[in-house]
Amino acid sequence: MSGVSWRLAAFGALSGADVYDMLQLRQRVFMLEQAIPVLDADGMDAQALHLLGRETGELVAYARIFTPSAPGGAVKIGRVVVPETARGSGLGRALMIEAAARAAELAPGAKVMVSAQAHLRKFYESLGFAVTSAVYDDHGVPHIDMVRG
Repeated sequence: MSGVSWRLAAFGALSGADVYDMLQLRQRVFMLEQAIPVLDADGMDAQALHLLGRETGELVAYARIFTPSAPGGAVKIGRVVVPETARGSGLGRALMIEAAARAAELAPGAKVMVSAQAHLRKFYESLGFAVTSAVYDDHGVPHIDMVRG
């Protein structure tokens, strides 16, 4: 994905357009496409770092990153999303590689955690994540916890 430019920013450093694009992409995928019946704007964005991948100005990849809350804690990556039109192109893999690299910069040596949709298990395993929980329901969508590192 050589045409994608990546930017990691705190919520307060995002422009209004960045926030709009981020929320629009997340809502389009999680609320409309996947019909997850909860408000995506969950009050946690202000505590997160936001990884935005843009190609020709359009937001084509996004993930939310939380640094460890205590020494020895894990970095948490969530809200991993690419638009439906980009799936299968390798963009999701590029996004997670970039997110994991940023996690390593933010907290060297820390484990990286994801709460993954269960059907994406093999995708995350191919990136070095291992399952650490049984399948559980997260607002009607089967999820599993996974850790890398």
